[in-house]
Amino acid sequence: MSGRSGGRTKARSSRPDRRRGNRRMDVHSYEEMVERAAAMALSEEFAQPADQIVVVAGIPFGQAGTTNNLRVVQLGRT
Repeated sequence: MSGRSGGRTKARSSRPDRRRGNRRMDVHSYEEMVERAAAMALSEEFAQPADQIVVVAGIPFGQAGTTNNLRVVQLGRT
C-alpha cells in the first residue's frame, strides 16, 4: 500500500508553495515584501515603471489567514 496510511491518502496542504523555481521566497520585513512585489511586477511585465500596483499581504508573514494589509505602491518609489 504505497502512499497510503490506514487506507486513506494524505491530503495536500492548502498552503501555497512559497518557491519560485528552486528559490525560497521567504520575506523578513515589510519593506522587503514591497520591494520584491515591485521587482516581480516589473520583471514579469505585469506593470511598467511609474505604474501603481496594489500589494496585499498578511502580517505576520508565513501564517495562513493573516491577510490584513493593503498598500498602493508607485513603482520607482519603493
